[in-house]
Amino acid sequence: MRGSINSSPAWKNANRSEYLQACSPAETLEDKVRTLVQLRERAGYMAEMVASDNGWLIIENHCPICAAASRCQGFLPLGAADLPVGAG
Repeated sequence: MRGSINSSPAWKNANRSEYLQACSPAETLEDKVRTLVQLRERAGYMAEMVASDNGWLIIENHCPICAAASRCQGFLPLGAADLPVGAG
């Protein structure tokens, strides 16, 4: 079933009833997707919603180093090029 919560491996072990309950007040598909993204973020994933030609995608970054770096721009005053040679 394309586009359903059950079609993605990431959702297979999730608490489906929690998702259904959280999404029930949402009026649009966009609101439902936004709610699911917020639930996934609370579960520890760096999730985001992206519009596609066919609707919405939920992207979960399981190795979120680049995503964290993008979200935390300016968090550290030094860039990687400013680190001393041999650091790390």
